[in-house]
Amino acid sequence: MDSIDKDLKALLRIRQMRSDSLSRAARMREMERNFAAKDVEDKVSGLTTTETHVRQIQHECLTELVNGHFVKIDRVEAFSKMQLQGAKRIMDANREIDLAQKHLEVSKEMLEESLQKSRAAEKRKIAIQEVIEWRKN
Repeated sequence: MDSIDKDLKALLRIRQMRSDSLSRAARMREMERNFAAKDVEDKVSGLTTTETHVRQIQHECLTELVNGHFVKIDRVEAFSKMQLQGAKRIMDANREIDLAQKHLEVSKEMLEESLQKSRAAEKRKIAIQEVIEWRKN
């Protein structure tokens, strides 16, 4: 009987370490998920800033073209090029947002999986504790 109790206590310590390890992993996944969520917010904010900046520059250039006495072809070409560059910056920002959102979804899935493993380990540990308590009585 004494041998069984020692084995159960050793098993309980092992389960406790496993449970602690999985809990730490879950906390790390939660921190990663929080970071990914903040990254998405930052990217969306950056997109808004980029769009505002691009529109402002386009408006200034267009105003300069309209108010000029003579419109030179190179100025029109520069304006068109600037419009394309602005559109590319906005598309790049949207692409970064999409990537950040995908990373957030993956982080959420990994967190949920980690929490499930942590809960299962905790249940196993509780089961061992109940067996030890049962053997004491």
